[in-house]
Amino acid sequence: MKNDDNSYTVNQAATLLDTTVATIQLWVDSGKLDSWMSGDQIRIDKKSAFGFFNAIETKGNESSKPTRKSVLIVEDDIDLISLYRMRFKQWKLPIDLRLALNGFVGLVEFGKRKPDLLIADLMMPNFDGGRMLSSLEHEGLHTPTIIITGASSNQISELRSRNEDLLILTKPVDFNMLRRLISTILDVRPVDKE
Repeated sequence: MKNDDNSYTVNQAATLLDTTVATIQLWVDSGKLDSWMSGDQIRIDKKSAFGFFNAIETKGNESSKPTRKSVLIVEDDIDLISLYRMRFKQWKLPIDLRLALNGFVGLVEFGKRKPDLLIADLMMPNFDGGRMLSSLEHEGLHTPTIIITGASSNQISELRSRNEDLLILTKPVDFNMLRRLISTILDVRPVDKE
């Protein structure tokens, strides 16, 4: 039996993928999403859902102009991920958004295509954001990074002492500040959808 901690309900997957429960069910039935039954409930594999999301986002932007910037968000909180997706849509910035559930998946996504901006949580289960940043630094891979964390002020001070160029925002996320930082770092402005 698979671990329910590594899965979503159909409703959670619908929220993540910004679609209906019926569409999730169709994707499960067609084998596009890995799933299993847990009691009387369908569970969707988290890796499968995120892989599907990233494939949808990439496919939807294949014909995009080369001026689009890439943002990789590494976050394990499904509700916060939904907020990020909603805000990025509202901002209408020329950005290709990619998501990763933890630091390890973040490293894999970083390796597939270096993002123009990395936004990461520090505290995540299994492979956290700090470990991901250390791995990237060890490999000599650098990109502008914004850390968004619920860490204590002592932990934040320690992190800043190791890397004074790191931008750190505390949770709850100030989305207005985040939008301004993204616009400034990536030099992007809102565009009207065609």
